[in-house]
Amino acid sequence: MSDRQPDPWPQGMAYRLINLLARHRSADLYLVLDDYHLIPTQGRVNDFLDLFIERMPSYVHVVILSREPLPFKGVPRWISKREMTELTGSDLALASEDAKALISACYGAVLPSEEFQRLMERTQGWMAGVHLIMQAAGMHKSVKETLNGYLAANRPLFDYFTSEIMRSEPQDTASFLRDISVMEDLDPEACDKVAQRNGSLGLLEDLERRHIFTTVSAEGTYRLHPMFRSYLYDGLESGRRQECHRRREVRSGSENDFRNRRRTEGCLPILPVGSVAGRLARGCL
Repeated sequence: MSDRQPDPWPQGMAYRLINLLARHRSADLYLVLDDYHLIPTQGRVNDFLDLFIERMPSYVHVVILSREPLPFKGVPRWISKREMTELTGSDLALASEDAKALISACYGAVLPSEEFQRLMERTQGWMAGVHLIMQAAGMHKSVKETLNGYLAANRPLFDYFTSEIMRSEPQDTASFLRDISVMEDLDPEACDKVAQRNGSLGLLEDLERRHIFTTVSAEGTYRLHPMFRSYLYDGLESGRRQECHRRREVRSGSENDFRNRRRTEGCLPILPVGSVAGRLARGCL
């Protein structure tokens, strides 16, 4: 018979955080967790969050984005008590008018009715899919031709159109994107080091302006779309990948310091926000 005691970590940590928040209330607080599907289904993190969400103060809200169903035992109870709002892919899909507005605002285009209907049928309102097809269509005469090429290739939508977009980029830009895929937060100085070039900030600004799956936060932090980053990383030759990781790790004062500066601003990403759809939300993008 084992004398091993139950692990007190999840419960103890959850109650310490709850008590800390209760003593320092200022306004509604949000804990935002992205890519939660990367957390193992069985583990202490899930036990911690299950208890924390169950007992957290009413002014604390948790927003979780995941490609998989949430593993918490409390989910059925939270839904039944209307304490949880779940947003799925269908909830986040673009309606026709939204898609037309997006295409007009980002690409300055108004599609013929037939081409627009085919685009919506293929993407089912998936925003990233709309962007993919419109970006790829910039290299062709019409969205119709672009979709015909996709259907003939018989490949997954994201892989096909991402490869089309990458082929349209200059070789140095494509190489730059693959090299920086080893990083999540794209500090321009770190990108210069990893990609062995100068002027990464200007290139990142250009990619973001052209909607090439690059975003920038209010604090100036650049990131690649997670699926786009995974596609680039998977296509990075093994030796090149190791070398890019090495450059990132040995560079003093860039990526590691950049992350450390973010950590010193707070151990948990608890953010004051003006409004929310619910205490707990799940997205599928």
